[in-house]
Amino acid sequence: MALYLRNEIEVETHSGAVALTLGRALDTHNGAHSWRDRWHERTAHINFAPDLGADIGALSWWRGLLTSSALIGAAYVLHPSITPFVAADSATLTGQSLAAERTQAITPLSWGAESGSRMGATRTVTRLAGTPERPQIDVTATLGAGDGFARVVERAGATSADARAISNAVSGAVDLGDIKPGTVLAMTLGNHANKDDPRPLTHLAFRARFDLKLELERSGAGFKVTRIPIAVDYTPLRIEGQVGSSFYRAARAAGIPMESIESAIHVLQAKIGFDNIDSDARFNLLIEQARAATGEIEHGKLLYIGLERGDQTTRLIEWTIDGHTDWYDLAGVAEKRAGNTMPVANAHQTSGFGMRFHPVLGYSRMHQGVDYGAPYGSPIHAISDGIVTFSGWHGGHGNFVKLNHAYGMGSGYGHMSRIAVAVGTRVSQGQIIGYVGSTGLSTGPHLHFETYRNGAIVDPTSVKFSATSLLEGKQLAAFRAKVAEYAGLK
Repeated sequence: MALYLRNEIEVETHSGAVALTLGRALDTHNGAHSWRDRWHERTAHINFAPDLGADIGALSWWRGLLTSSALIGAAYVLHPSITPFVAADSATLTGQSLAAERTQAITPLSWGAESGSRMGATRTVTRLAGTPERPQIDVTATLGAGDGFARVVERAGATSADARAISNAVSGAVDLGDIKPGTVLAMTLGNHANKDDPRPLTHLAFRARFDLKLELERSGAGFKVTRIPIAVDYTPLRIEGQVGSSFYRAARAAGIPMESIESAIHVLQAKIGFDNIDSDARFNLLIEQARAATGEIEHGKLLYIGLERGDQTTRLIEWTIDGHTDWYDLAGVAEKRAGNTMPVANAHQTSGFGMRFHPVLGYSRMHQGVDYGAPYGSPIHAISDGIVTFSGWHGGHGNFVKLNHAYGMGSGYGHMSRIAVAVGTRVSQGQIIGYVGSTGLSTGPHLHFETYRNGAIVDPTSVKFSATSLLEGKQLAAFRAKVAEYAGLK
């Protein structure tokens, strides 16, 4: 049976429209075509390769698993067999032949490759009886904190006798205690007759000070010391800038060393207070600086602080008198801003100044101070600079400390659990002088705080403390000379 599919195309010619019929015969002999069509129609909607990560356990999933297993099985059954090629037997390399092969072959490291490490031995190579040594070696050693100079030299390989000799030679030129930790010692060790013995030290060079280098050469049984001075410029460094949103960040951005920034913050807080410094203020700092001819730079302490706040200018210079160091203005006056009359942080007032009923004695009497409740062991701070005039047990006050301040002012601190200062000690504003307790006539941990003016008790809430120091005579003249020196620096 033959089935024809007809495709008709209408073509327009001069004589009219002619219909062309194209026919294609499909061989359906023995019904073969109809079977394939029917199979295709029945299986077209079936997915034999579904996603095995979805619908696990469903009929479609099992169908996909069956398909995958069939493909894997077919690959295993149909894979070709390959017979490895076996080389002919050859002699095994040993000794020098093996070494030469390893150095010239491209071989995995796990198989003992030495490609490029050395050339293989030939007949011209003569085996040495021992390993030759260098006639001299150069070594370096670093002096550690608390380390001994001689110990460092000996650990580097020198003999103990040389280490002691060179330490004595160096101590004759500089004090060994002045050599800073971290100093690098460059040494040359000479040849020795027995390789098991330490090498003799022949040369040593190092930076003994910022302005001095030492070189030591062996001379007979001892060492000759050569001093090599290094030129150093000690002109202080002046740095200026605007406070902006943060004095700390502005100072760091200007390149001021961290230690100088911390000193400036401490001084400005004590003298002015950062609440009084706005973002438009400009700072001017002078810092010790040493610049060596070899290029190294070292910075020292802060020397001068200048601060311009609108029409107000503050200029402060550090000065020491009678062993006490403070920051003075250009007139030779050192004054700290008024101290806070709250000597314990995060405390609360539990009793005020005046008549009250005493909780321990059981009757009313004058309370000559202010009580602040605070946790046991809280630190107690001096409210201003002063000198300790009493430190110890004081009757109902228990452990008690009394300070004398400038202009006849004084302060007392009672009921301490522990005292941290002794009589005659000079204390600074904010320094810890003791800790909160409950000694003496006390019902619980608190601080009894009282103040004096010319020896008389006054209400602590009515006074504020400030520490003032004035330079006079020769001290003032020397101070003004230093001011003029700083003013001439650019």
